[in-house]
Amino acid sequence: MRKNNIPTFILLILAFVISSCGSNNSSEVKEIILDENWVFACNDSTNYREANVPGSVFTDLMQHEIIEDPFLKSNENDCQWVAQQKWTYQTNFDIDAKSLKNYKNLNLHFGGIDTYADIYLNDSLILQCDNAFRPWEMDIKSIAKTENNILKIVFKPIEEILEKETQRYNFTLPEGLRVYARKPQFHFGWDWAPKLLNISIFKAPKLVFWNDVVLEDVSVTNSSFDEDMGFVTAKIFTKLSDIQSLEAQLIVEDVSSNKLWYKKKITLSENPTEIEFQYPNPKIWSIENPNYYDLRFTIYTSKKHKQSVTKRIGFRNVKLRQDVDSVGSQFYFELNGEAVFSKGSNWVPADVFQHRISAETYRDLLILAKDAGHNMIRIWGGGFYEDDSFYEICDSLGIMVWQDFMFACSMYPFYDEYMESVRAEANYQLRRLSSHPSIVLWCGNNENTEGWFNWGWQRDLGYSLTDSAVVWDGNHKIFYEMLPELCSVYNNTDYHASSPLHGWGRKEAYKNGDIHYWGVWWGYEPFEIYKEKVGRFVSEFGFQGMPNMKTIEYLMQDQEANIDHPYIAQHQKHPRGRHTIEEYMKRDFYTPKNFEDYVYISQLLQAEGVGEGVKSHRLAMPYCMGTLYWQLNDCWPSISWSAIDFFKQPKAFYFSSKRLFQDVAPIISANNDKVNVYLSNLNNSNFKGSMILGVYSPKNQEIKIDTIEVENSSMINKIVHQFAIEKDMVYGVQLFDEESNYIGHYTYFDNKNIVYNKKDIEINIDYLAHEHAILVSSNRAVFGLWLKADNINIEDNWFHLFPNFTYKIGIKDKDIDGVDFVKNLKYKYLTSNKN
Repeated sequence: MRKNNIPTFILLILAFVISSCGSNNSSEVKEIILDENWVFACNDSTNYREANVPGSVFTDLMQHEIIEDPFLKSNENDCQWVAQQKWTYQTNFDIDAKSLKNYKNLNLHFGGIDTYADIYLNDSLILQCDNAFRPWEMDIKSIAKTENNILKIVFKPIEEILEKETQRYNFTLPEGLRVYARKPQFHFGWDWAPKLLNISIFKAPKLVFWNDVVLEDVSVTNSSFDEDMGFVTAKIFTKLSDIQSLEAQLIVEDVSSNKLWYKKKITLSENPTEIEFQYPNPKIWSIENPNYYDLRFTIYTSKKHKQSVTKRIGFRNVKLRQDVDSVGSQFYFELNGEAVFSKGSNWVPADVFQHRISAETYRDLLILAKDAGHNMIRIWGGGFYEDDSFYEICDSLGIMVWQDFMFACSMYPFYDEYMESVRAEANYQLRRLSSHPSIVLWCGNNENTEGWFNWGWQRDLGYSLTDSAVVWDGNHKIFYEMLPELCSVYNNTDYHASSPLHGWGRKEAYKNGDIHYWGVWWGYEPFEIYKEKVGRFVSEFGFQGMPNMKTIEYLMQDQEANIDHPYIAQHQKHPRGRHTIEEYMKRDFYTPKNFEDYVYISQLLQAEGVGEGVKSHRLAMPYCMGTLYWQLNDCWPSISWSAIDFFKQPKAFYFSSKRLFQDVAPIISANNDKVNVYLSNLNNSNFKGSMILGVYSPKNQEIKIDTIEVENSSMINKIVHQFAIEKDMVYGVQLFDEESNYIGHYTYFDNKNIVYNKKDIEINIDYLAHEHAILVSSNRAVFGLWLKADNINIEDNWFHLFPNFTYKIGIKDKDIDGVDFVKNLKYKYLTSNKN
């Protein structure tokens, strides 16, 4: 609980002062946030303890040392009792008599309740909440009083409620209880997430005082352009009190310049008011230049009475192209008339406890993604719709967002009350998010259709033909009727019913739509299979890697880590995770006995393996037009598929994917009896420059180096050189532009046949002061070079150093002393020592 050192009556006076108009103004709206004086108790206990709102039962229990942090050790197991209890949160507040008298309406608004809660005000039951993905609101004017209003939120045991919900059908839905809950599905446990059934007020409730009208929201449903004219369509959502309609003046202004964009008299009603206007010569939103406008929509019902809502828009034309071709059907995004090769990753919630995710966390992770060449991020359907700040940051960075609705890996209920809950959720989320230029696709669910046709649910659950028909028809109503219909109302962004279109075991998956390719990992297929198993758009694929040692030390606390330790097993949620990693280790490298070496090899394995997938997808362009790896981030300290661990520390794969995501990149790939050197250009402009090519024999230390001039057109992969393949050779390339600026590098070798270094190698690392960069070189090949930069942000890492090549690596932290950094820098690389 936050200590309230300011008397309540003073807080109310301050709230009055900062409201938009005085209390006698008929259209004024005043809000008071209820984030003070909260207490909580378990079951029917009267032993109340201080609580934090926004917050969670789990984090409040941690604060009072009733439970230990479930992210540490194996504490998760000891916290399962929490969700099995009833929890009561309570606060009290006063309302000044003048406000209670002069305002016609007083609403109590809840922006974030997770999930099953009965809400009481002054002992009257006013709301019953059952969906964490939508807000809840109630008129409390008749119940509220001036002094000592007592607000209670009673959270009910989650699984107890869900057990009752399952009795609605005489068949069992896949995945059991979780599908009945409109709460984040990963809370029930996933193969990278703990089972922590969060109970949370993740946004503080508020009192909303209003009279004749309240401006609830503005939804910008179109912000397209044609030549030199921008077009805006928006819906104005208002709520009226005791009147059918109200005349108002609408003004739309650019927040940054106060420039007037639109002005018109409109009639407000309970139905949304739609407006259309044009804006000449707009700056266009694109990946390279993400221009956006923050527009202030203000309604005036008199000269003094006004209310405003600000929305971010960007002018762009986006289309999901699924044109039929000679093979099947394409799947790519066209932005402003140009085909885009999508490169990025899948996003999972950045913390199990939603209230702890700050705008700073979003920005840190999304900047890491942008710096690694992302132009798209897919928000996976088993988490939650992110906060407004997430999308605003994507808008500003030029990152396209593929947005799933929150359904994943199952079939869902379809009884009337559930359908209405989903409708209210989708209405709210579409209205809230439609203006963002970064959102380029809404997708109904993650893997539901694939699971239905390929995972044996109907067989395993003993469905009759009638059961199957009923379940499919019910889900068809959600994902093929309701959601696309609502999407068409709120925006002109395309809708995709289910991702992927086909399962990876079917031939159609490689010819049509998007694919989740899990032959590597789930199917134990070798990494080399990525070259053959290329779809039109690969929206999931990946491989696990251990988190960084600092993250492991955090979860272990004072225990020494080893691969057999139960704390390590607790944070490996895939049932065959360790076995799968070690199976691939034996194939491609070796299985170290030393734990730190194990972590190092696992990360290198992930980087090399999934990097092969990224490379194969890119080189298959234009047949394949997208590669989104699983997954960017973590929700807790986990052994997972992430490129960045829970503490925002990049793993090896982050850097290998970053090199492959460069707009212009040198790439080497073996094909039959040739080693092909590619110049891959994803830019919308041509490229000219030069390449340094190298061939090296680790056995006899011979090096051959040559320089060639190269050029390539836009959106083309071009073979600029070929070598005869020799399995024990190392091939390297460096790319420079016409002004001799360093662009990037690539080193290729067959790690199953290569001879690793048997002794220490001299590695030269020098500081380049005028560029705040380091120069790294050696006269020997150095495989898997990891520069242990700790928390210092450098532009490249975890690479193979080709002999006599000099690699320039920028230091992104400008306040770092480069000389000291080089002096203290440690590193690690692959050797033949397998102990």
